Amino acid sequence: MAAYCTINTPSESTNHVEHFLASVNDLIDHALRDVDDNDMVGMTIQNQVNQNDKPIGISFRRKDHLPTDVIWSVFEKNLPVEF
Repeated sequence: MAAYCTINTPSESTNHVEHFLASVNDLIDHALRDVDDNDMVGMTIQNQVNQNDKPIGISFRRKDHLPTDVIWSVFEKNLPVEF
């Protein structure tokens, strides 16, 4: 399954980091909502605007072995230092 999404720019009064974190958590929850705990899940996340950015990959593992903190640890390793 492939899914493409755009995270909308928050209003000026909204904390941009909190908005990003909540949006990605909602996206992950939505993508995994109908997946059984023993199903194998993997993810590749790529910037569709800048194709020169290296994709972020999360290897296949059982859904019940893929808590949100594992996904965020992969993100953290690939985020620019200034984030």
